[in-house]
Amino acid sequence: MAQVGAEQRLAADCLQRPLRSRFRQQLKAGVRPQMRKVNGRRHIWTKRGMDGCAQRIDWAPSSELSMNDCDIAIAVAEAGAAVVRRYFGTTLQRLEKGAGDFATNADIEAEHAMLAVLQRERPADAILGEESGRSGARSGVRTWLLDPLCGTLNYAVRMRVIAVNVALRSGGRSLAAAVADPFNHELFWADGSAAFLRADGQDTP
Repeated sequence: MAQVGAEQRLAADCLQRPLRSRFRQQLKAGVRPQMRKVNGRRHIWTKRGMDGCAQRIDWAPSSELSMNDCDIAIAVAEAGAAVVRRYFGTTLQRLEKGAGDFATNADIEAEHAMLAVLQRERPADAILGEESGRSGARSGVRTWLLDPLCGTLNYAVRMRVIAVNVALRSGGRSLAAAVADPFNHELFWADGSAAFLRADGQDTP
């Protein structure tokens, strides 16, 4: 019973949003997550397969578990994409930035949603947002770069050709990045060495 309780807490606390609801339903029904050993460590293995960033969860006390940088980048991009979808087709407020450039209230709100994720999960990192400028830790050696709505002009005229971008830089290197297509429900992410397309919950190199 103690092991089942630990697995329930682990699944509830650590699985990402696309998997969270399904696992809660399974746990309520008494179905235990499938555990396997990989390189001597125990992991939860979802039915969608194992990957090193989103769906493989290290078996460790919940206090030691946290989202890795790829998880964060994906969550940040998805948060911005959700706002962009919600505002699409509505009457937008146009905010002039000069030299023919402008933002909309959708840009601003999407960036606020992205910032909220980073401020909660990476409070020690610096952030550079296209709309809000610099924030976060001033002395942070790691910087998150946010573009909440790439293609504002397309978006303003109700064209669905836009993207939500986030990247993490440190020491001149890119450690993680994600680009979300809010309308095709596709997300491209990279861990600094390889890139993947996530669609329908599946990651494809």
